[in-house]
Amino acid sequence: YVWKKITHGRSNMSSQNLYSSNTLREITNNGLNNELATAGDKLVIVNFFATWCDSCKNIVPHIEQLSGLYLNNVFLNVDIEKCMSTFSKAITVGNLVKSALGPKGMDKILRYNMSGGLDADKLLITNNRTMILSKIGVDNPVVKDLVDISKVQYDEVGDGSKSVVVLASELLRETENLLAQKIHLQTIITEWRKATNEALTVLEGVAKNNSDLMNIARTTLSSKILQEKKDHLSKLCVDAILKIHVNIFI
Repeated sequence: YVWKKITHGRSNMSSQNLYSSNTLREITNNGLNNELATAGDKLVIVNFFATWCDSCKNIVPHIEQLSGLYLNNVFLNVDIEKCMSTFSKAITVGNLVKSALGPKGMDKILRYNMSGGLDADKLLITNNRTMILSKIGVDNPVVKDLVDISKVQYDEVGDGSKSVVVLASELLRETENLLAQKIHLQTIITEWRKATNEALTVLEGVAKNNSDLMNIARTTLSSKILQEKKDHLSKLCVDAILKIHVNIFI
């Protein structure tokens, strides 16, 4: 179960200690973003459940009791099985971007009108990540998250905006398969976090090796005049760059 704290809201238990069914609502993932947006300063507790999960059935009375005690807060139940359609849409977007990734990436033909919506008024051929994602529409909350992480990646790093979309969509694909095997969402989330920590550990170890930087420098020093001093000059270039900017992303 995921208990998600949106803001530091406060509950009032002095006189509000009766159960009210209006405080506990069952929604799908499509309505989750709207609920979170309208919650304001309230504390929002989101219970992700599955009908096949016995533990979920056991915790329902506790959720109902809490919703009656903390009437100033918002309690939401989200059926993960009803959210599967949002996964498939996001995976489709990932497949679209994947085929445009890399040196053999294919251009996309987009039809849209002058206002930016999809239409037959105008044809656009592009391989640009921003253009592709901006024209597909973001009515799906998961697709919107993919667009957002792509934008953050580009703003903070300047590269890899397509790769993060492909990676995220593949994680969603694996999550969909795990849910189909009756593995609870909270278990999946916990293991993804462990995998993230392990990946960061590996990347930090690889980042200490400057061989990639040396190879990049060598490719710019391929003239006959510099051939004999290529390794020495490459090392000077790498040392100079590392002194100027310690955080180099390869």
